[in-house]
Amino acid sequence: MILANSQIYPKAFKNTSDLLDILEKRGLSLIDRDFAFDILGKIGYYRLSAYFIPFYENKDYFITHTTFRDIYELYEFDRELRVVIFKYLEQIEIALRAKISNTHAKYFGAFGYLEDKNSLNREMKSNNGVLFDEFMDKIELEKSRSNEVFIKHIREKYNSDELPIWALVEILSFGTLSKFYALLPKYIKKEIISSFGLILDIKVFQNWLIALTLVRNTCAHHSRIWNRGFTPAFKYPKKMKEFLNPSVKTNQIFFALSVMLVLLKDSGLKEQIILLLKKYPKIDESKMGFLPDWQGLYPWYSLECL
Repeated sequence: MILANSQIYPKAFKNTSDLLDILEKRGLSLIDRDFAFDILGKIGYYRLSAYFIPFYENKDYFITHTTFRDIYELYEFDRELRVVIFKYLEQIEIALRAKISNTHAKYFGAFGYLEDKNSLNREMKSNNGVLFDEFMDKIELEKSRSNEVFIKHIREKYNSDELPIWALVEILSFGTLSKFYALLPKYIKKEIISSFGLILDIKVFQNWLIALTLVRNTCAHHSRIWNRGFTPAFKYPKKMKEFLNPSVKTNQIFFALSVMLVLLKDSGLKEQIILLLKKYPKIDESKMGFLPDWQGLYPWYSLECL
């Protein structure tokens, strides 16, 4: 016998007032019930509940003197952190598009990715088959759903659906760009790493792109990021001997921010993070992987070193 969903998951609907009553019974101080009612109506209980966890003394009761505003401040910090991260990841994504396009076109021309078997690795395996085939399928999908004017222009002027590489990269997601990089010849991969002003193993850089894709997608879907453990974790750059230190957790957002800083070399990112932490002084930085002396670690202590 197959049980109905309501039998498997028996929790009944509760309105906002009912939910606030439950929170009060668990020891949460509402102070301004109207404010809490308004916030739950805008955010939703289920989304906000992810931010309850640090404030629980046990699964049924909040730590004494915890207020609804404490939880809401954590939520707002996380939201603003995502905005900062997304802003600077956009810059990395755009730079990656340009660097892949310019470097690949220099060696193989506008359509080398299609016409020259040496331009991309046609044999590399992935978890689901051959990476090149996945990449080409993704290109066709992106072209079919894109409403970019330049695609229409190329179709009408050249009677072709194929895009020169500098147009192609503009419709690819960060994740697909990461696949593109993985397929490149080794010498082009090294040249792109060098164009970022870095000395890194190719495998480390490829891992960084994949891990940053996950961070980007987490931000894009408005998901919790402040204390999240990312999988896959970032690889530690052993060739960058001064980078952070081995005690920094590689699966948390501080490590991701440090990677972003060495890629961008933009002091604005550092300033935004410092301002955000000052705005929300109650935030436990350690939950994000920050060490007490994080501003004294490379690359945070001096962008002149980058």
